[in-house]
Amino acid sequence: MKYCKFWLLVIILASCGSWPNQQVYVLGSAGEPAAGVRDDAGRRVIEIKRVLVPDYLDSTDITLRTGTNELKASQTGVWGERLSIGITQALAGALARRVPSAVVVARPPVIRPAVQVLVDVTGLQSTTGGEAVLTGRWTILRLRDGSAPQTIATAQGSFVAQGAGTGDGAVVAAITDVIDQLADRIAISLR
Repeated sequence: MKYCKFWLLVIILASCGSWPNQQVYVLGSAGEPAAGVRDDAGRRVIEIKRVLVPDYLDSTDITLRTGTNELKASQTGVWGERLSIGITQALAGALARRVPSAVVVARPPVIRPAVQVLVDVTGLQSTTGGEAVLTGRWTILRLRDGSAPQTIATAQGSFVAQGAGTGDGAVVAAITDVIDQLADRIAISLR
């Protein structure tokens, strides 16, 4: 029993000293907090379905491209949520700012939405230099009771951004920027 406690203490102490402090990052811009209640009755509801991302990226690791076929997880930063959830939340927030006449939600709403936005991020590359490239496809569907969804728009594109400086903060800023660029394109079809 004495030896077990000793080794347990050694393992705990070794693990405390072996990992650098990691910053936790989330995507998107922090919204302006406003006290009060807003009546959403009669406003169009737009649902952003969970964004699809390649499986190898859908984790809490901030993944950086270090070579043609090489990816490396950041040792100094992690996402505060799975990347697919973070992109979905950031996109919903960005679209809500661009289409203020609608209620934009990133989770299934209580009432049937008028519109659904489907996004498939086919590629997301970021580098230690703070550059991000997002490639994806999106489809906007109009939903009507009793009839099949109607496609309003479908498109694809690539977006590039450069964060200020280097490191995880610059990568997060660049990825937020490419999500904002994607939101700009989607918002054009939603208006």
